Amino acid sequence: MKYAYKVWHSEQHKSPAKISLGRALEPHEVAWEHRNLVTFLEHHHDADPSFQVNLKVLDPPTLGVIIMLESGSDSDAADQWLSGFLVRLNKLEPNLCLIAEPLPRG
Repeated sequence: MKYAYKVWHSEQHKSPAKISLGRALEPHEVAWEHRNLVTFLEHHHDADPSFQVNLKVLDPPTLGVIIMLESGSDSDAADQWLSGFLVRLNKLEPNLCLIAEPLPRG
């Protein structure tokens, strides 16, 4: 099965703790974070051979990234994998707040 998500940085969804620790990211910094999700994915998650992952940076990059997960697993497993990955990334950087929205299957 294939599962698609839009992932982007959101100042609006930052927790009060993140707001007090960090600062608002500028648009060029948001674009940089989105373009570097591939690098983050390669270096900051536990390899899981049950998922094949493809990323497409939106144009302009400030809009976010489309992440495609392909697996024999169900949507709950895909949601859990992606949310765990984003939690790890968000912990690495006090200014970063990546959130995901599942895209309709079609």
